[in-house]
Amino acid sequence: MRALFGLAILGMLAGCARPRLPQLSDEGCSLCWEGPRRVKLDLLRPAAGANRIYVQATIGDSPHLLFLVDTGADVNVLHREVAQELGLEIEEKRYSLAGLSGRTTAGRAVAPELVLGDATLREVPFAVGVRGVSSTAGFMPVAGILGMETWKRFTLRIDYPKDRMLLLRPGDGPPLKRGGELRQVGNAIETRITVTTDSDPVVTETVTVQLDTGASALLFAGATGRPFAGVASEGLEPVYGVGASEFLPPSQFLKQTRRIPVQRVELGGRTFDVDLQAQWLGYDTHRGAPSLATRGLIGHQLLADHRVWLDPVDGRLALKRSWGPKRLRDGHKILLAQDLKAFGPRAPERDLQRARYLIALDRTDRAIEHLRRWIDNYPDDAEGRVLLARALRYRADLPAAWEALGDLGPEGLVDEDEIISGVNGLILDGEVEKALRLASEAALVRPEAAQAHLALSDALAATDRLDEANDALIQAARLRQNPSGFLLRRSRLALRMGDHHGAMARVRQLVREYPTDGKAQWFYASLLRDEADIATFRSDLLEATERLHPQLRPLDFLVASYRVIGDEERVQTYLSEGLERDCEAFSSRSGRHNCTAWYLALAQQDLDRALRLVDRALRIEGPRSDYLDTKAVVHVARGEIDQALHASTEAARLLPDDVYMQWQVERIQSLRQPR
Repeated sequence: MRALFGLAILGMLAGCARPRLPQLSDEGCSLCWEGPRRVKLDLLRPAAGANRIYVQATIGDSPHLLFLVDTGADVNVLHREVAQELGLEIEEKRYSLAGLSGRTTAGRAVAPELVLGDATLREVPFAVGVRGVSSTAGFMPVAGILGMETWKRFTLRIDYPKDRMLLLRPGDGPPLKRGGELRQVGNAIETRITVTTDSDPVVTETVTVQLDTGASALLFAGATGRPFAGVASEGLEPVYGVGASEFLPPSQFLKQTRRIPVQRVELGGRTFDVDLQAQWLGYDTHRGAPSLATRGLIGHQLLADHRVWLDPVDGRLALKRSWGPKRLRDGHKILLAQDLKAFGPRAPERDLQRARYLIALDRTDRAIEHLRRWIDNYPDDAEGRVLLARALRYRADLPAAWEALGDLGPEGLVDEDEIISGVNGLILDGEVEKALRLASEAALVRPEAAQAHLALSDALAATDRLDEANDALIQAARLRQNPSGFLLRRSRLALRMGDHHGAMARVRQLVREYPTDGKAQWFYASLLRDEADIATFRSDLLEATERLHPQLRPLDFLVASYRVIGDEERVQTYLSEGLERDCEAFSSRSGRHNCTAWYLALAQQDLDRALRLVDRALRIEGPRSDYLDTKAVVHVARGEIDQALHASTEAARLLPDDVYMQWQVERIQSLRQPR
């Protein structure tokens, strides 16, 4: 997804009013903490410069646990598995929580002790089992969230460029002479921000919103955005947060929002220029849009370059300069170093987790060494075998990847979400009957797993048992509780069954429900047969494009789609916009080369240059599925079908569970067939 909101939990104990925060004292206060008056903490991120910050803490005798620092969350959150491992007693359905994606209930547990550096907090409550809270950040295991239930006990100084946090006792340190007011509303903290829009006419307004270190952007909710209504655009975008569920289709999270272009803000005593699009949710409440439990959020986008001073007790906020060089820390590197220090360099029981950290750090060769040792010691571990196979596949060592899976049965492949890759890998290697046997066994031993039926459908289609393949697809959608699931697969299958209208109907539905899915738009374009089809497609494509915010439009696939129908004016418009928006955003040379080659190939322009660029990217990075896919598209545009099929097949072998890669192979194979 291109844009995700930060997670904001806006909840309260069910049936209990929110108390005002009491003044803190050094003793006899449930909100106080033990330890020195100043505590320094390192902040960790999933990658250097990532927009969420994490801190380590311990609960009781636990090892260090990783928590998201989220001042936008009223409560602390702990994953159920972590709470159970710690032996905490869980009271079910004690919390009712609201977030950007809906409402959910959660249990409650109380940790006798939470330790942050040298600070010890007693009797700390946690919401347990909250939907939509990730248990990982990259490959870092995340125990949960520390919200204002924790941070209200401190004066906070967060130095974002240095990735450091300082905890102080309220009242310690010099008073803030400059800055802004910070207001407590229950456990939430709000401040005023002055926003100047990048529009004609320019609008400058001051509004009150919540300070949220767990959010990514600047967000307005409900009436807060109304002063900017005259300069806001409207469109769809995905909105995730509390209440999200992996069992819901992605279309459930597409929300109608507005965007407000912002060029300057005044916040916490500082005025600085920005280039961002503020998001506005819940603006149409009179038409039944849900009301949100926040007036808005100030997220990472505005805080990232500053030292942020938060004093909830004295009610002050200040943004200050951070002196010296940046010190952005990749949490995977820190956790790996801590693991090596704690357990020593030779710790067989730690090889799997160390491999995960190394993969996140793009040290795949070292990760493979750890994974091989892990499998030598734990040969029956399915997760380790699958992770090794994926690492080897990433290195384009396909024979070794198959060897790593060994005799891992269908149960292990399904449980580790590798069954679709396994089955389609066999199909691509020409072992269709073996693929069918594996998929059939998987559906038999794991009948409630949707991915087993997806793999079975792919295998049945490869043996031309198309009706049975369709039945397996329908069963997979039923198991996912999503009647609109797997529409691209269903459209491909209908096409093979000779049902062109059925193929068109399904892909049209896909474009309507998922207008951000540019691949579906391109596939739709490939089905056009006559002027009536083209007219319908043009109408559907315009509708899908207009429903999206301009920043979320899949410009590359719009280039491809309009090239199919010969609309050169739009091809040139989206080509120019895409090269600037997408390709210039890459920090690596190989990324820029591949992106430029991709756009040129889709536009069928300057194809000699496109081939040079993608070949250069592949020389820098080695075989990569996305770069090989670009190479295939370049060769198709040049009329070099055999070379295109070779590149496309290699790309699919490296990413065999991607239905788009399967379609590319089929599409290019069809170009070889005599008309």
